[in-house]
Amino acid sequence: MRKTMLILLMLAMVCGVSVARSESKVAVIRNKEVFKVIYKSEEPSSVKVTIADESGLEVFSEELISVHGFIRPYNFSELPKGDYIICVADGSGKNYKRVCFGSEPWPAHISKLASDVKKVVVAIPQGQNDFSVQILDRDDQLIYNEDQRLETGYAKVFNLKNLEQGATILLVNHLTGEMKAFKAE
Repeated sequence: MRKTMLILLMLAMVCGVSVARSESKVAVIRNKEVFKVIYKSEEPSSVKVTIADESGLEVFSEELISVHGFIRPYNFSELPKGDYIICVADGSGKNYKRVCFGSEPWPAHISKLASDVKKVVVAIPQGQNDFSVQILDRDDQLIYNEDQRLETGYAKVFNLKNLEQGATILLVNHLTGEMKAFKAE
């Protein structure tokens, strides 16, 4: 569990998930109706997680005691569609993350080219801005990072011939926190 949490936190931090402080302790990753809050700290701490709607009305709050961090899922399925702010506060300050709930799933696409198993195409339709493309080696070390903010569509072919089996391409939507991944064969 601890190794998984560290890997997810590392991925989220590498992926440019926005937070208020530069030494990020918080990441939010979306999977359909569930937003996972990932918190990492070196010391035991009291942490308050608050979720507020776009008007600032608090819809959920809880206080947690964290020894070295946590991964906590929050299911939004019973909430109305809209924008929400997730605030994670500890003794060193507050971290805010805006999430969009109820929007259509992110139409980003990753797949290998039929003619070549070592080439992978990444395609994102027009209007999908603020995203990152990362490539991690089989040990989950970042070897490539590309942040994009564009109004037009995006398509690029990545040649993974120099990478060992198990390398991963990640796409991260900075607005919704959604991630898509492709593991090289």
